[in-house]
Parts: sequence; C-alpha cells; structure tokens
Amino acid sequence: MPIRRSSVGDARIASSNRAPDSPRYFSQAMIVSENTQLIFTSGFNSRDPRSNEVLHRGDVVAQTRTALTYLEQVLTEAGAGMQHVVKLSVFYSDMADMAAVREVRTEFFPVDPPVCTGVGVQLPDPAMLIEIDAVAIIPFQKPA
Repeated sequence: MPIRRSSVGDARIASSNRAPDSPRYFSQAMIVSENTQLIFTSGFNSRDPRSNEVLHRGDVVAQTRTALTYLEQVLTEAGAGMQHVVKLSVFYSDMADMAAVREVRTEFFPVDPPVCTGVGVQLPDPAMLIEIDAVAIIPFQKPA
C-alpha cells in the first residue's frame, strides 16, 4: 500500500490500487500520528442558527455549502481548519444528490480530500437534504 505525506497536518495518505479510488472526491485512508489531537464534530446541516429554520429548501448544493461553512467555523474556533479534516460522514435524504454534493466538497477540500462515507437516511426535517459530520486533527502542541 503506497503511503505519502499529506497536506493535512501530521496525517499521511494511504492507498491501494486494488481498491476503488477517486482522488478528486476522497482519500482511501489517512494515517494520523500519535502526536495529534482529534476533533469529532456533530452533524451540520443548513439550519439557521437563530430561527432554527432549514435554509435553501430544495437546493442540495446551497445546503451543502452552508453545512460545510458551519463545519469550517466550528473547526476554526477549535484551532483547526478544513485542511485538518481526515474523515467526513455525509448523510443524504436522497442518494441521487451524491454527485452534486461531491462537487461542492471539492471547493472545500481541493487538495488531499478527507476519507468520506455517504449514507442514505431519513433526516429529522423533510426540508433537510444533507447533514455532514467530521473528524479533524490538530497537531500536538507542547504546553509552554
């Protein structure tokens, strides 16, 4: 299995030419070093933080951009960024939206995209088309 250094913190990309691959949309595997802290996020969707209403009804592209923007904001507050994401889980109300969501993901992860799993589910609100959670890394910082 070839292993190469990733642009994602201390992570390394692992892959096999014996398994399906789509480097534009996801990496097959990432190896995280022992000197790394992990951030596990809750699922993000397109709900307005004030009104709790689902934004962009019927538009999976806009809902995906909103969910990924919320994810990015939380990671920034935690001391990481989208470049530190090693795993995404994408929950679809309609698996036919997968291609559109992949295209939006490439905007947020243009280099060394994270490992990703997509699952069709019934989301809590019928207007919700997508929900995304993540695992990200923060390289270990020794206390001063």
